[in-house]
Amino acid sequence: MMSAKFQWVFFGVVICVGVIGAWFFFVRISTTVVPHVSACTEETKICPDGSTVGRVGPACEFTPCEVSVYNWIVSDSGSKNRAGAPLTNVSLSLNGKESSVGTYEGSCAEIGVPEWPLLEGEKAGLACWFETAGTEVGVFEEQGHLVLKKAPLSVGADGASIARGAFEMMRSLGSDVP
Repeated sequence: MMSAKFQWVFFGVVICVGVIGAWFFFVRISTTVVPHVSACTEETKICPDGSTVGRVGPACEFTPCEVSVYNWIVSDSGSKNRAGAPLTNVSLSLNGKESSVGTYEGSCAEIGVPEWPLLEGEKAGLACWFETAGTEVGVFEEQGHLVLKKAPLSVGADGASIARGAFEMMRSLGSDVP
C-alpha cells in the first residue's frame, strides 16, 4: 500500500499536469490565428486622359493608365470663306469619346510623320492648310493632363518650309474628355 506522503505527491503531480494541460488546451482554442492580409491604400492616380486608377496586387502598385487612342475626324462643311477657302469641320475622338474641335480653313491632314514631326509633349496633331497659311491643332500632355491647343501656321521665311506659331490653350481634355 502507498504511504500517505506518496499519495499527496502523486495527487499534486496529477493536479499540476491537469492544470497545465487545461491551460494549453484553452489557450490553443481561444487563440485564433489570423493570416496577415495587407490592404492597399485607397488613393488614386489621375491619368493623362483624366481617368483614375487605384492600387492593386500584393505590392499595391498603381494599375497602368490606359493607352490613349486619338483619332481626328474631318469633314467638309460644304462652305467657303470670303477668300474662297473651303471650311473643314474637325472633331477629336479620344478613347472612343468624340467632341468637336472647331471649323478651320482649308484641307486638314494628320501630322506626326518624319516630314512634319510632333512637338515635344504633343501626342497627336492635325494641320489645316489653305494656300500660304493654316492652323495646327494638337493634343499635348502637360503636368500629367491632356490639353487641346492650336497655333497658326504659315510659309517659312525660306518660302518652302512651314513656320509653326505659338500655341494657345483651347481646353483641357481631363475629366471632361469629349
